[in-house]
Amino acid sequence: MSSLASLPMNSDLAVRRVTQELMAAGLQVSRSFDLQSARKALADPDGCHCPYHGTAKCSCQYIVLLVNPEGSEPVAVELHGHDAETHLALIETAGVAQDEDTVGRVKTALARLVAPDPVGE
Repeated sequence: MSSLASLPMNSDLAVRRVTQELMAAGLQVSRSFDLQSARKALADPDGCHCPYHGTAKCSCQYIVLLVNPEGSEPVAVELHGHDAETHLALIETAGVAQDEDTVGRVKTALARLVAPDPVGE
């Protein structure tokens, strides 16, 4: 895992902002996994207690986005949030090479969330 940034916002807002930045950079984005959606699909979602909060009701979220320019293999971006903070990371798989151009474009796009371009504001 390669940590990219921490954003001072809840995961719903972070996913929207991350997706917007990646798409503005000309990248395709698809949601591969969504923890809260998976929890809701359980036969007994109230029986699934959060390890962070210790209850079935929590603000935790774990989302995996697959990101790529058209025609290239995707890279996976992880968003792990709880309360009002979301951590971003690139998911790396041992022995699997990632397209360095795609990784660079992802990092550049996400860096704008942490330090927005003052000219573009």
